[in-house]
Amino acid sequence: MIRLENIRFEYGHTPIIDSISFSIGPGDRIGLIGPNGAGKSTLLRLLVGEIQPTDGVIDRTRDIVGFMPQELSIWHELTAQECIEQLTGVAQAYRDLDAATENMAEDDTVYNEALERLESLGAYSQEERLPRALREVGLAPNLLERKVGELSGGQQTKLALAAVLVAQYDVFLLDEPTNNLDLAGIDILEKFIRDSKAGFLIISHDRRFLKDTMNKMVILKAQAGGMDFFGGGFADWRLHEERGRAAQERAYAVQQNQLDALETARASAMSQSVRTDRGEKAQRDNDKLATNKKNENAGTTLARKSKAIQTRLDRIEEIERPDEVMDLKVLFPITKNRPGGDMATLEGAVIDYGRREMGPYDLRIGGDDRIAVVGPNGEGKSTLVHILIGELELKKGSREVAESTRIGFIAQQPEFADPEDTLVDNVARLAKVDQTKASTELARFGIPREAQLVKAARVSPGQRGKAFLAVHALRATNLLILDEPTNHLEVAASEALGKALATYPGTLLVVSHDREFLREININRYVVVENGRVLDEKASRKYAIQHHLIEDPEKN
Repeated sequence: MIRLENIRFEYGHTPIIDSISFSIGPGDRIGLIGPNGAGKSTLLRLLVGEIQPTDGVIDRTRDIVGFMPQELSIWHELTAQECIEQLTGVAQAYRDLDAATENMAEDDTVYNEALERLESLGAYSQEERLPRALREVGLAPNLLERKVGELSGGQQTKLALAAVLVAQYDVFLLDEPTNNLDLAGIDILEKFIRDSKAGFLIISHDRRFLKDTMNKMVILKAQAGGMDFFGGGFADWRLHEERGRAAQERAYAVQQNQLDALETARASAMSQSVRTDRGEKAQRDNDKLATNKKNENAGTTLARKSKAIQTRLDRIEEIERPDEVMDLKVLFPITKNRPGGDMATLEGAVIDYGRREMGPYDLRIGGDDRIAVVGPNGEGKSTLVHILIGELELKKGSREVAESTRIGFIAQQPEFADPEDTLVDNVARLAKVDQTKASTELARFGIPREAQLVKAARVSPGQRGKAFLAVHALRATNLLILDEPTNHLEVAASEALGKALATYPGTLLVVSHDREFLREININRYVVVENGRVLDEKASRKYAIQHHLIEDPEKN
């Protein structure tokens, strides 16, 4: 078990994490969520011992803790075999054993501990278990001899998944493990986590993954590095949050009415007291002693009443206003496309990548289509997208786009042309409108004026996505294509983007493995790409059922 007690971590004098306490034991599957910049990755680095807390205690007892990063770029010069040994902790365990062996004559305790750790990590059986894990994720065992940098992005993702499957840690720390996995990979990872007796702490924004695998939640807060701990799964936490928010909103509204009433009464008493004092002075000037005494008493009473109300106001502990929920149910300024017409068509489209051809691609996109492009990683989904937007030259076949079609594309990590300029100026430039129109549209997408004036380079991934939607709203795009739009968004931003796209009246084509997001945006057609080809409708439907994207009608 790992136990954290009152952990605090400061960067400079700024608290990134403050007063965090919880534990990770066998069978715990803890989802770690929170806004970007709340300290999720910092917490993982603290747990693995890469950095030390400013204050507090992290007790790891004798547990073996393993951290699985999002990317393998730091190991590009290693062979895939060596990379696996790094990820599973075996390489470091062998180094520790070698060092302990040299000093064995002086102290054999360290040697015994190093040997025990090597055995606990399953080092001696890893060579036997690894080929089975590689086959399960779809990699050939002979790939282990190649350098990581020579592997495709899809192969590197599968290699990292294979490392998780063979690792024998007591506690796994995973950073966005589903980000680059295809649907088959997510299924494998989910089964491994549910079947494992180890403890897990997993950063993820994938709501379906969190719902299907987690049994506890840690929610980091953006302000002052605090946290909430919830002893149930993601779905139960969401229900708890919604009920809590509704109760807080009601209590806040009631208290605000009470405060307004007290403030009005206090102001009224103060105003009357001032008027009475003036009347008292006027009566004194007229030498009417009795009336003057009466006014004096009244003024004193009113002043005391005002002071008593102020004292009562000062003692009230105000209920915090609930944080605003991101909501992007916006009205796109375009009309719905004709259901029957083709927006774009590919026929026998082939791309030549030198050593490999991709295609032929055959696809018709209708006016009322809301398409999700899915399939194994590295087999042509992105190529399909770049053919559709006209970025790749065809070796064979054709690409036809209707005259009325206005294609818009939002990349996985969209960037602005001038990151040092303001967000609003970048949007105005991209949409070819003046700053006033750009500002108005950004506001409709939930970006306030002060945030519009921030340099584009400092804009969060969530706001960047909203800004690009605003660009395409201004352009009146009626065929919107997105490539993994939720990959770098936290939970709230993913939900907000889903709500926005659910209202988009144009034709939609999205490459995504985010199952909850695809459900939210009302996908009505799944297109599966395998081996550089678009599968037919029957095969695509079978794939969608197999990976739980749509229900199997035969089971109803």
